[in-house]
Amino acid sequence: MSKKATVDHQDEYFEEFNVELNSVYKSLSNFSEIKVDLQNHLNEKITTIYGRDASLVFYDVTNYYFETEIEDDLKKKGPSKEKRSTPIVQMGLLIDSKGLPIAYDLFPGNTHDSSTLIPFIKNMRKQYNFRKVILTADKGLNSGKNLAYLKSKKDGYIVSQKIRGMSKAFINEVLSEEGYACNPKGTFKIKSFFRDRETKDEDGKKVVLKEKVVCFWSKDFDDREKHKREKLEERITAYLESPAKLKSSNSYGIKKYLKLQNIDTETGEIEESFRVFKTDLEGKPVYVRNIDHVEGHFLVCFIALLISRILEMKLENKYSIKRIQESLKNATCRKIGNGLYSLNKQNEVFRNIEKTFDISLNYSKVRIEQLRNWKKELSYNIKK
Repeated sequence: MSKKATVDHQDEYFEEFNVELNSVYKSLSNFSEIKVDLQNHLNEKITTIYGRDASLVFYDVTNYYFETEIEDDLKKKGPSKEKRSTPIVQMGLLIDSKGLPIAYDLFPGNTHDSSTLIPFIKNMRKQYNFRKVILTADKGLNSGKNLAYLKSKKDGYIVSQKIRGMSKAFINEVLSEEGYACNPKGTFKIKSFFRDRETKDEDGKKVVLKEKVVCFWSKDFDDREKHKREKLEERITAYLESPAKLKSSNSYGIKKYLKLQNIDTETGEIEESFRVFKTDLEGKPVYVRNIDHVEGHFLVCFIALLISRILEMKLENKYSIKRIQESLKNATCRKIGNGLYSLNKQNEVFRNIEKTFDISLNYSKVRIEQLRNWKKELSYNIKK
């Protein structure tokens, strides 16, 4: 919900909050001021408690839209991933090999994805004193300038590569059966080769990147892509025969194929973090307008994502963040009079959360004093 709606619904929570809307907006401004320091603090705590390894990191960029037409230094109209015409903001997110967020930063909405990486990494190197890192990113960030920068810092990278548009020699090497090793069932094959790749750095100087290229083919992936193409062909045919039968929201993906535009394929876990950010944590749309409020909003979302990932990890990755969130939302109580409360019956996910934090709420009726004691005990366990 919006910040206003959250304040309007505060009476739904256990005990009184008495928070005014202006206080919420003021807190966002305060969060904006401590954005860098708090991320540093969280990184130190995660490193101490969970032994964070930042030698292999994942970086990606997505954008979030606003319910306004007014632009400023941060809110700019740009290529929205959700095809919105309203202003957007770009967000770069860095996560570690355990899937725990390390840091984020915001960029104006008209900033190209690939242009965010160098300033982001420079800031992260300064803030966190990173030594050598291996950066993993998708093809949208696979620009020669970005990779030349990483090489200049003696870092490594693992990036995906489009075959389309590459040199004939490169395509022939990838498609040649020579050098591929197959599994016994013939459902997977892989090979690698080295190449020299010429590009330019930030200053326009020529740089030669010595890269190891890894190519693979998977029957499961191939079958899935064929199935997707077959479904797409059916939709295209239906659209061509009767365009009016399809809603514009459903036909956009078809139209862009008819215009010979490309569509991104499915990618990995960091995009899952963005999905959680946008949907489960309801990070979009962004309802606040002032830049410091926008910064505060995303810091709150970042912290929520980090806490969610930690809880997911503590539960041994048995449950999705959505299931965890639903279980926590359903953990409610109802006042039945004279300081006595009735607790909702909880599911398997919540019972495992109780075990994780060594506390039990498995009672049908409790007194208000006991609920307050549990609250203190839980806070103590979390601080430990």
